[in-house]
Amino acid sequence: MLTLSNDTLARLDSIQIDRDIRGIADWLYQRFEPWFQGIGADPHDVARSVRRIQQWAQTKALRRNKDIRMLAVISVTQGTFFYSDPRFAAVFNRAARQFELDPDARLDGIFAAFDGWRQNVVGPDGWHGVAKRTAELLSEDSAMETARPAGIADHVLPAQARWAGQAEHEQFLNAVVAQGQHHHLPTRRHHASHMALSVLLGYRWLDDPKLNSLAKLILQERDPDAMTRGIALRLTEHKS
Repeated sequence: MLTLSNDTLARLDSIQIDRDIRGIADWLYQRFEPWFQGIGADPHDVARSVRRIQQWAQTKALRRNKDIRMLAVISVTQGTFFYSDPRFAAVFNRAARQFELDPDARLDGIFAAFDGWRQNVVGPDGWHGVAKRTAELLSEDSAMETARPAGIADHVLPAQARWAGQAEHEQFLNAVVAQGQHHHLPTRRHHASHMALSVLLGYRWLDDPKLNSLAKLILQERDPDAMTRGIALRLTEHKS
């Protein structure tokens, strides 16, 4: 009788996971292809994002392809690291940790939190409307020179602090400021733009695999005028 070693079984499992991730990433890319093309993300970038989500989901015993697929859809607008974003990490993790419930019920809880954010924070403008508003803000050079983090966040998503909670909102703002300092952003407008885009694109968006091309504009373009123009164009040029 043929038996397989634990190492062999682990390798086979890893191969299957890689295949599943590629399949989910291809499906996600096809579904949101205009947006991914607009931000310069290719299927490989999306697959790296899905892999990060799969690794988190596995720690919450959410291992089915349908689990990863739904979480990947959320990540398109919430960011790859939505599960650690101070604005809604507690809500998402609370639903995910209800291990007494079956996976479908836990996913329903996660989606309910996502839908609450979409309805109460993003609101009737829709995500693309907020993206356009963010692009317009980036173009206001004088305002961006003096804007404070809380003011920028309120401009992009006015209802964010109320929905997330003041403590969570302040934790998010402080974390984003620290991220900008960690990446040594060169000017006040770079830092202000980073804050605005963090509100829109999600926590740790500079490290988000699917946003790598967009991140290069703020990390490598030292001229704030060129940087803001390039990002604003990316946010508004794509079709929904």
